[in-house]
Formats: sequence, C-alpha cells, structure tokens
Amino acid sequence: MKKLIFGTLFLALVGIGTTGCKKEVLNKNSSTVTNSQNNSSQIKSLTGFHSDGKMLIFNTSDDFANFIEFDISKHVDEYSANSKDGQPAMRNIKQELVNEVYSRYSDYIVSSSQVDYINDNILNEVLNKDMIVQIGNYLYRLNKEKEKVFVLASTYKDTDYNDLVSENTSNKKIMVYSTEEDVLEMVESGRLSEKVVGCTALYANQKSSDYTPVAVINQYASMTARAIYKKFGFSHKLIAEVTISNTNAYNNVQIYIAAENCSFKQRCGTTLTNFSHPWLTPQLLQIGSIYKKYGYTMYNSVKALENYNLKVRGRAEDYSNPVGSNPYNVVFTDWILFY
Repeated sequence: MKKLIFGTLFLALVGIGTTGCKKEVLNKNSSTVTNSQNNSSQIKSLTGFHSDGKMLIFNTSDDFANFIEFDISKHVDEYSANSKDGQPAMRNIKQELVNEVYSRYSDYIVSSSQVDYINDNILNEVLNKDMIVQIGNYLYRLNKEKEKVFVLASTYKDTDYNDLVSENTSNKKIMVYSTEEDVLEMVESGRLSEKVVGCTALYANQKSSDYTPVAVINQYASMTARAIYKKFGFSHKLIAEVTISNTNAYNNVQIYIAAENCSFKQRCGTTLTNFSHPWLTPQLLQIGSIYKKYGYTMYNSVKALENYNLKVRGRAEDYSNPVGSNPYNVVFTDWILFY
C-alpha cells in the first residue's frame, strides 16, 4: 500500500530498535551527536553542548533549541507507560548524552522513588538531579509541579547554586518565570519575569485531551488515543499519542497515528503547518509488550504556541486477521478534536 508523504512531517519508520545512535566527543566544550534511522539519508549532527560534572551546558540558546527540535519530523517518541521498564526510544536521548558526566533527573527519580512531575523523554535526560540545565549564560531550574522556572546567571553558579536549588527568591539574583512563557527569549532580552512585554499574543492552554473510548484490535490487543500540549517554559511540546494494551507477545499488529486538517501557530508568528495524513509513524507492536505508548511529536520548540487545532486518531493494522485480499484488518479509535 502506498503511503503518502507530506512536507517535512512524515516519518517512515517501521519497527522498533532499528535506530542507530553514534556520538563523538570533540573536546570538553563541544559534543556531536549523529543520529540516523534506517533511512540513511536522514542524518543530522548536533553540537554545542558539554557537561561540567554537575550539569549539562548548552553553549547558546540556539544550541538548546536545535537539540530539542531535533525530534520534529525526524523521530518518533516511543516510550513506555512505565518509565522503569527500560524499553528503547526511537530517539535515544540517554544514548546521545552517554559521554556527558552528570547526575540526570531520570536516574534520580528512579533511584529515589520520586514522582516524575516532568515526564518528558528529552528534559528528563537533559536536566540534572536538581532539575537544572545551563543554557548560554544562565542556569534554569524547572519546577513543573509549581509551573515555575527559576533562573540564575551563570556568573553566580559557584556562590548561589544552592539558593537556586532551594528556590530562594529572597536572593535577588534568582529570577522567576512561568512555564507558560517563552522563558529563554524573556531572559536573554532582559524582560521582567512574569510580565507580558513585546509580543502580547495569548498563550495556548496547556492541557491533555480525554482518552478516546477503547478500540478493540483483536482478542489480545486494544488501544486508546489522546493529544497533549505541554509547557515547560523553555520547551513547548504538542504530541499525539496512542496507548496499546496487549497480552500476546507475538501479536502481529502495526500502530499508526492519523491526522486530518491539523494546524498550529507559534506566538506572534505564522501558522506553521496545515496538513492531513492517514498513516503517520508506522510502528510494529513491541514483542513482549503489555502496555505501551506511541507518541508522535507534532511540535517541540523553545517558543510557545498561540493556538493549535488537531484532529487525530489511532490506527491499527492487524495482520493476524486479514480481510479478503487485504493482508490486514484496519481498526481506528475515535477522532480526537483538540484545540
């Protein structure tokens, strides 16, 4: 069956674990990540970050933006509903950062049995155990539970780091922003925290849609879908997600996400895309999987969205139940209208 390709948002990935990751450390101030898929023409290098033993440091905000935006239209987030089961992601952030030495937030929440308030495949690896990353000349601490970002100029990180960790706002060097905002732009332009200056466009609401009713794929598997918009202050992410329940380790099913007439607009920018596609992100159901989430990152940027309008649903092709001359049976979830 022919799959239609639309612009830069189509991903041709079939199966799990086919991604190869390679990393080379150039020097103590610069790292390069090369991440390739089974389509060898889709190769991109990332540079401009290193670690100091305590945290990850991006040389500039552009370097950070390039890193988090790397998974737009190039990778599928494939992650487990249980973050401790060790299943690989199509973009393996942990592997990309394997040569960087610092205590990661992802490791900390597992070792200390803490609640994962951030729950993001990229930021969980980028942030250190204190939920801090250095971007350019500033340290950013993300407190997702409070929906706040605390900021300290790197000039003071040796003397005031503990105040940043404790969110001691009586220290006038600590600045406070909302996760709603375009924090990097505001910090680097010297705008006052939590003040609407310059662009006065509204921010799109952070929310998650309800899950669709369960769609039965076959006697062993079922699925449900939802859409999510997450705001972290220095990262804003729009995701379509399918959750699979499966009790047969050898179930022959492929999972897709369908999109119809979707659009979204960056704040004080133009509409970034308007597209439809019936077969986004082909995925083989993981062998031995019981409960998995497959997400398609539609947008991930340091810039917040002004609005979004999604119509998405889950699609499954069940090869264990062919229909006539068709080698599989197609099952859909209900459509999600997310705006």
